[in-house]
Amino acid sequence: MNKLSPAILSAVVLLPACAPSHAPNAQNSAGFCTPEEFRVAYTSSKGTPVDGNFDIDDNPFDVRLMIPAEYVAKVVSGYQPTVKVRTSELRQSLYLTFDVVRSSKLATENVLEVPEHASLRKVETDSPYYWHFLEDFDGETKSWGSCYDNHGGSYDCTRVLKRDDFQVSYMINQKNIPFYQKVDKLVLDTITACQ
Repeated sequence: MNKLSPAILSAVVLLPACAPSHAPNAQNSAGFCTPEEFRVAYTSSKGTPVDGNFDIDDNPFDVRLMIPAEYVAKVVSGYQPTVKVRTSELRQSLYLTFDVVRSSKLATENVLEVPEHASLRKVETDSPYYWHFLEDFDGETKSWGSCYDNHGGSYDCTRVLKRDDFQVSYMINQKNIPFYQKVDKLVLDTITACQ
């Protein structure tokens, strides 16, 4: 009888776990898809703090997705998979987080035009390093997300897309904001693929 060494047996057992998954998309109770190839492991279970010193996570969806920067760049023409901030090249993968829809009052004061983004308006805050964007969409003004100065000559934003009973958020660098509508479409197509 041939016996495999424990090291070889361990490698054989671990290889399938490291291979990319092409399992079908799963649809969760909120009705959005969580494609297996984009799922990110989540370290805490619902309602149970990982450490007693932290609050309970209030995210009812218990899922995170990551769409690789190279994939986004293939699908979204013009999207830069890396951007330079100071001396570092930073990958621009989309990390999607989900939450219940949170309503917020739209600011109507200190609203400025954003020349490089015709559909967006900037709402200043008390800090020169943090602001909100509003979006003009189908004749209606809606919250687009919030941005902050990354102190590297550009800024990063948290884009918040609201859909039915949940919202999905992702980070996007200033250089990729001109493509946000195509990125939004990619995100929505990804999370509705199984419907």
